[in-house]
Amino acid sequence: MRALVFAVALCLGNAVQAHLLPAQHATLRFVGSRVYLVLAIRPSALAGSLAPGAPMTSDEFAARYDELAQRVIQGVTLDSAAGSAELLDLRLAPTLAHDSRRHELDQITVLAVFDLSRGSDLVFATELFGSEPGGDRYEIICSDRDGRRRQSYVLTRDEPQVNLQSFVLAR
Repeated sequence: MRALVFAVALCLGNAVQAHLLPAQHATLRFVGSRVYLVLAIRPSALAGSLAPGAPMTSDEFAARYDELAQRVIQGVTLDSAAGSAELLDLRLAPTLAHDSRRHELDQITVLAVFDLSRGSDLVFATELFGSEPGGDRYEIICSDRDGRRRQSYVLTRDEPQVNLQSFVLAR
């Protein structure tokens, strides 16, 4: 089964890459005046009222979808001096842990589209850090439409934002 998924991913190329991101990674793809974000986060980053260390199940994810989406809207920003980039679309997709018998989530993938028609002095920031080991850091890759131009960044609890102006101006 894994071989089939891998073969399909190879055939579809970039369209599938977003769904293969490991937790604590993100991509920002700049296409014209839009930015497409894929952010793979650990459920504990959105858990809120869950007991510390308690797993999130797929049923709980479905029941709390609106609350979780609101936490993402508040915890992930793309700003410039002209104001916040307009969020055009937001989707959350759960990923079940492979060894879970109780439908526990391994990660949540955030898919978002922002409008960048104002400002080039962009700052990307997040407050959504998980409680487990490795949950306090994100590896971010910015790329242009064709993926020819790429730049990597790291966000941590101590430095939860990054200035993307050099990437945006060089596009």
